[in-house]
Amino acid sequence: MARSDRGILVVLGCAAFATACSPATGAPKSPPMEALLWPPPPEPPRVLFERTLPAVETPAPGFWSRVGAFVIGVDPEAEAPQRLDRPFGLTLRQDSLVVTDPDVGALWRIPLDTGALTAFECKGDLELVRPTGVAAAKDGTLYIADPGAGAVVMMTPQGRCDRRIGDGTLTRPTGVALFDAPPTLAVSDTSLHQVVLFELDGSVRRVLGRRGPADDAFNFPTHVAADVDGRLLVADALNFAIKTFSVSDGELVGHFGFAGDGPGAFNKVKGVAVDAQGHVLVADAMQDSVFIFDRQGVFLLAFGGSGTDGGRLSLPTGVVTGDDGVIYVADSLNRRVQVYRLLPEGGSP
Repeated sequence: MARSDRGILVVLGCAAFATACSPATGAPKSPPMEALLWPPPPEPPRVLFERTLPAVETPAPGFWSRVGAFVIGVDPEAEAPQRLDRPFGLTLRQDSLVVTDPDVGALWRIPLDTGALTAFECKGDLELVRPTGVAAAKDGTLYIADPGAGAVVMMTPQGRCDRRIGDGTLTRPTGVALFDAPPTLAVSDTSLHQVVLFELDGSVRRVLGRRGPADDAFNFPTHVAADVDGRLLVADALNFAIKTFSVSDGELVGHFGFAGDGPGAFNKVKGVAVDAQGHVLVADAMQDSVFIFDRQGVFLLAFGGSGTDGGRLSLPTGVVTGDDGVIYVADSLNRRVQVYRLLPEGGSP
């Protein structure tokens, strides 16, 4: 390379460095954001948008960053912080949020205090292919539905992946849920239109459902969840319903939902969760919203709505709730998790 060319590159690299590091002294300060609430005033608020996870935004390297990186011999993609690609399933484990990311075959951990994003390493003989649903046992063991592997992968609290459940039984496991009494792992198999109840040693206890429109049948079930009474809830996507079953005997207990657009109607049901008060939360991916129902399936309110601003959603999938009333929603196309809080009736943010 000619000396003059090297000089040009050095100048460009220094310009990029100076641009990246100099403070924006003349930039106007953003006004404080007003609280985002549902329903909007003058109705009493019930849901408050709190924050976005991960806490640090990680945009792709820009032109000048790439030029500067070329000059000093650094790969800007390798140096860039990690970021979610398409968050799908969520669970809480101790003081962290666990997120599946099927398009990159990753499982992420986000500590709730720092909001930082770190990747789990699946140690042992098994690898994750396309993880979707995830559930955490009390001892910290993770059960990860992996349709790419056709099984549920177990990850120990130490990060070892040495066991699979469902080989030869499952084809496209999507959602998982754990139950204490009796100890059970429930797995939705979307392509077989059924939910399989496993003993924790991997043996099959019972198979629920078949394909069809009947109340006790399924048409592409996706996520599953446990309610406060230890019953199984199934998001039955193309039957546009949430169905509840007894785990002990497999009997249908109840169901609600109907096809349509608008609050309370289902278009593309994805995630389902139940909070400590028994509210049922359902993510509708096509309506970019999460609906809240009471224990009987009566619609209460919707929150989210289409957009990229904080609190808005684009193709939401997984939902999980904490005992403290905090709601976490996988905002898949926006590559983030949105965090909300359910307020007491008549409460205020």
